[in-house]
Amino acid sequence: SNFCQGCAFDPEQTTGPDACPFNALYWDFIDRNTGKLSANQRLNYTYSTLDKMSAEKRAEIKTQAAEIFTRLDAGTL
Repeated sequence: SNFCQGCAFDPEQTTGPDACPFNALYWDFIDRNTGKLSANQRLNYTYSTLDKMSAEKRAEIKTQAAEIFTRLDAGTL
C-alpha cells in the first residue's frame, strides 16, 4: 500500500532511529504473546519468522519497543 508514502520513518527498518515504530511494536507484541498466539495456525509463518531472528535482534526489538512506549507516554511520538 502507499500508506507509508511521505512518512518520516522507514517501513523497511525494524530498529534504529529511522525505523517505523509499528514494526518494533508488532514484533514485540508477537513475542510477548507467544503463549497465547503461537497455537493459531494462521500465525505459523509469523512465528517461523520470529524463530529465525537472532537473540540479539529480538533484544533490539524489545529495547526499541520499550523506547517507543516511553516516548508515547511522554507525548514525544
